[in-house]
Amino acid sequence: MMMNQSSTRLNDIYIKLNNTIEPMIILLGTIGNLISIYVFSRPAVRSSCSTYFFALSVNNFPVLYFGVLTRMLADGFSIDPTRYSAFFCKFRNYFSYVVYQLTPWLTLLATIDRWCASSTNPNVRKFSTIYVSYRVIFAATLILALSNLHMFIFFEIHVKYSICIPKAGIYTKFFSTSAWIMGLLCLSLTILFGLLTMSNIRQQRCRYRQLDRQLSFMVLFYALLYIILGIPFSFLTFLSTMLTRKGHVFHFITNLSRITLNMSYCLTFNMYGLGARLYRYEFFNVINKISYYTLGINVITFQVPHTQSRFIQVRRMENRKSTELALLPISTTARK
Repeated sequence: MMMNQSSTRLNDIYIKLNNTIEPMIILLGTIGNLISIYVFSRPAVRSSCSTYFFALSVNNFPVLYFGVLTRMLADGFSIDPTRYSAFFCKFRNYFSYVVYQLTPWLTLLATIDRWCASSTNPNVRKFSTIYVSYRVIFAATLILALSNLHMFIFFEIHVKYSICIPKAGIYTKFFSTSAWIMGLLCLSLTILFGLLTMSNIRQQRCRYRQLDRQLSFMVLFYALLYIILGIPFSFLTFLSTMLTRKGHVFHFITNLSRITLNMSYCLTFNMYGLGARLYRYEFFNVINKISYYTLGINVITFQVPHTQSRFIQVRRMENRKSTELALLPISTTARK
């Protein structure tokens, strides 16, 4: 009797937290990611690394509005089509898993890009280009989408409990073990290339461009944020397959770790702002443009350092020249 009361109490606490925190995650995540998409599309920050950040911000929307929202409705309001629709059971788990997993892999790719950009080897630096980043992002998305198609086959609705779970037996262990191994591999590589990037930055502080340095710190901030908020849920999910009996306390902690994982998709805007002065400058520009258009005044007054202002002007001129060169006829560019 006492166990049932304790289980009910913990479940009530989780539902209250779910109904309070998850809507805030969706709201703040929407605002932050929209701003990030705008900022990372600006000419002043256009680079291979900002392309990865742009992709991360775009990917956060299906996470928020499909992964987080459907889980919030299922746990907090008992609105869960996966209990009675076999197709939605398979599709929801497949699509959510792919977009959730895409985030740490894009973070790893951004970290590798920063390592390439900070390398003293010119052949390695050639891989840190916008051209390469587009193709790498597409390849990573395609590989994740294809490699997880097995979820369409082996996820099913449990007859007794009416919940959508992996098929019992070998597949359950395979799914959780492979997910944990791939997650651990991604984490290890992110830490490795993050340390290598920091080492490169320290060795060549004078020649490393200001934008590259700021973007590198943003990548490291983002990787640290995901490690702190995301790894507990991955570990507990893996641990759940190893335990034959799981108490209500374990389920409660696992549910809380899912909330902290979702928080990482709405706090990225804060981490970007802490990691790069240039990002804050572009963000303030957005606020002033909106306020000037609606109110006729600039609501934020800020002073850009001379070196920062000069750097932004140079970046915009470089992007303008590259755009003009791309638009020239082939015969004209050949003569040059």
